[in-house]
Amino acid sequence: MEIKVYAPQDCTLKDLDKSVDQAFASKSMGDGFLLVLEQKEFYCPFEKAKVNLVWETKHAYILENQKLNLLIHCGIDSVNLKGKPFKTDLKTNDIVKKENKLFEVNLEKFKKNNIPNECPFIFSSDENKIEKINYKEGKYKKGDLICTIELVQKDKPEIIQVSSTEKLALVKSESKYNAVARKILENVGSFINFKQVYNCMTRVRFRIINKCLVNENKIKETKMVKGINWIGDELQIIVGAESANIKEEILRIKEEDSKKEVQVQAQKTTVGQKIMGGLSGIIGPNIRVLVASGILALIYSLLVQFKLAKDLGDGTNMQDADVLSVVLYAMTKVGILLVGLFFCITSTKYFGGNYLLGVFVGLILVSRFFMAKNGITNPDDYSVGKFVENSQYGSKGWFLFSIGDYPVVVKSYEGSVLPFVFAGFLAAKLEKLFKKFLTPSLEMVFGSGLVVITTILPVLFVFGPALSLLELGVTKVISGVEKIPYGFGPAILALVWQPLVITGLHVPINVAIGIPVLKGEPTLLYPANTLAMFAQIGMGIGIAIFTKNKNLRRVSIAAIPSGIFGITEPVIYGVNLPKIKPFLWACVAAFLVTMLSTNLDLKQDIPVGGPGIFYPFTNFTKVKDQILYFGMVCLVMGVAILFAFLFYKERFDETKYSTNIFRKVSRLLKLKYNDLSEENLKKVNELKLMFKENKKTFKEYEKYIQKVVNLNTKISNIEDSEANKKNKMYLKIQKIYNNPNVNIEKVNNLIVKYEEYNLENQKNLFKDKLINVENDYKELANRVKSIKDTTLTKCNEYIDWVYKNTDKKEFNEYKNGFWNAINSVEIGYGLEELMVLPNRAVINKEVLVRDSFKTKVSNMFAKKGK
Repeated sequence: MEIKVYAPQDCTLKDLDKSVDQAFASKSMGDGFLLVLEQKEFYCPFEKAKVNLVWETKHAYILENQKLNLLIHCGIDSVNLKGKPFKTDLKTNDIVKKENKLFEVNLEKFKKNNIPNECPFIFSSDENKIEKINYKEGKYKKGDLICTIELVQKDKPEIIQVSSTEKLALVKSESKYNAVARKILENVGSFINFKQVYNCMTRVRFRIINKCLVNENKIKETKMVKGINWIGDELQIIVGAESANIKEEILRIKEEDSKKEVQVQAQKTTVGQKIMGGLSGIIGPNIRVLVASGILALIYSLLVQFKLAKDLGDGTNMQDADVLSVVLYAMTKVGILLVGLFFCITSTKYFGGNYLLGVFVGLILVSRFFMAKNGITNPDDYSVGKFVENSQYGSKGWFLFSIGDYPVVVKSYEGSVLPFVFAGFLAAKLEKLFKKFLTPSLEMVFGSGLVVITTILPVLFVFGPALSLLELGVTKVISGVEKIPYGFGPAILALVWQPLVITGLHVPINVAIGIPVLKGEPTLLYPANTLAMFAQIGMGIGIAIFTKNKNLRRVSIAAIPSGIFGITEPVIYGVNLPKIKPFLWACVAAFLVTMLSTNLDLKQDIPVGGPGIFYPFTNFTKVKDQILYFGMVCLVMGVAILFAFLFYKERFDETKYSTNIFRKVSRLLKLKYNDLSEENLKKVNELKLMFKENKKTFKEYEKYIQKVVNLNTKISNIEDSEANKKNKMYLKIQKIYNNPNVNIEKVNNLIVKYEEYNLENQKNLFKDKLINVENDYKELANRVKSIKDTTLTKCNEYIDWVYKNTDKKEFNEYKNGFWNAINSVEIGYGLEELMVLPNRAVINKEVLVRDSFKTKVSNMFAKKGK
């Protein structure tokens, strides 16, 4: 196929490598040629074409003719004139012909502003291959044929004929989850470095063998990853609501790295760390069951309130109910009362046992055979083996003995959690034990039965009663926290809840809070932790409103929807926490509003219902509580947005930050090395002056960084759009492959489109603009670099002087503080990470304080002696 290109005006044609702009001359933006303009009017260079893009400053255009794309870039660095030399009525999707004028350009303005009147023509094609661009350098008149483009059809990939039972894999193609999973696997040390992988609603969790093989920084840089957290040997990778998809993709990947022989040494972890990691892995998969149960409870509650279903209370009078009420009641209660069964299953699976044994054991522990009616109610009449009922503790079962006035009984564990977790653990361990000591034939016949017997009996007679006491203790503690005067207990929980989310400790604590609710006792604490969640969402909205950083605004806006639906990790890790203060102010907002909600006696009576915006409606059976809680949600988000307006800053002030570092070092010196104070003060004042003198320069530099970040954000948006489109194409091809009557020709065409699809032209326009910005600020950037190098050298020399005179090498850690101060702009806009300062006094502060106190006492007595 041949496409003809005509001169758009009287002009001179040159080779592209003669352009004054290196980006075009190097052909990094694509191949073509260069026109030197001589007239103001610019006409269509094709017989006919479609307008695919008109740049906002009217200096650049993309035309399409028979699948050939042409980028017309009028002038070099002309984008800086913000469209002033150009006039055009052209719009995207217009059809233009050779005789149609595209735009007018004022070449005098080019000359006045030292803009070269070069116009690069860059050609590309998504569907065809450009075989040759034929042209000759020289002068041409408007309408002359200046170039022919030879296009050939791209080679189609070989398609394997498949039967109805086979699946054809896409070589070179990866789904979004596949790419992320492979990146994560590569940086956790591959399959050889973890014992198990599982997920909760927001995190992919690995039980790591050797932490030294985990590349934390690379994991954090992986797309979709919001952050990481360690609990003992468990690595939690925070990805949001798509954690299950990534985990499933990891399980499907058979990576070659898993075959490499690498010596791996297991890391030592404490018992506490193992317990916390285990609880997280066991509890996480059950959250969906709890959420579903909460939503079903809401539906049933609403139908009861509107008299569309009958309130069946404790379920003892089912024979008088209509069938709809019975069905709804069963759907509501099973998930809540039998929640322990699910914990038993996940616990057995987590510890490496057969999950079906977990089902068996769990069903026995919730069996209705352990329930009866008309038990002995008078504690004085209790005797071993008799069925008793105790209204004070809500306990029914066959009496064993009493601890105080608490009856220890053999019973069904409906509504409990801990006995089931222990039962799953015990079943898994005993199964492995019997497999080890029994012959395969004996284990096949007797193994499972022995596991059930040796699990159930200890749980019913020993561990179950003991763990029931523990649950009772948890209930009492939670009740005590709720009763702290003026609502301080729940408010403090709200204050620390999101820090607990960061550590991963929130999962087992959340279950502990839910124990009383499962037993029918409403709590003030669930509203506290969910208000803490909405406070972080409010802060994210506030930052999106008030930030000047378009990349941060983009991240904020992307994170807010998942937060609204109950997944706060993206807004915490992507927006609030990196800035530190927004995260803390959101915690304060949660504290204040929770104190108000507690004093209004807002209690939740459904355990873990619908997430996010559904929470007010799925976790309270009373309409007045739903309305009140919805009001509290709006209030806490409003307070967080207000705090963002009052306290949010794009970056910390380098002068104030460095002054704080000087103050810390000087204070430590004064406590122990007072003789250095005078010389130290002189050095500090000189360095402070350096920071103050350069304050204006750093503000100008911040404007430059803002522009760079904002342009890179636009490029990232285009890349995301490109990736999303390719992912849709990939899924479409997969769907066709799975069709027994696969159309090979159709698949062939789709693969070609998939492999060649890109938005390089759009990205290159922004990259061009980025180059212009970098050129405009080149002098300032070089000046700032020089200032930073000089200042950091002087600050490091100061710390070296302190070290030399004190012999305390720990002072060197404060060099990080000066690096932070000097790079405050880059840190504020996410181009650099904040370096860690000492989290305790770098010199033994207790000794310094003690010595200082002794000195003061001695001086006091010396004065009295005089």
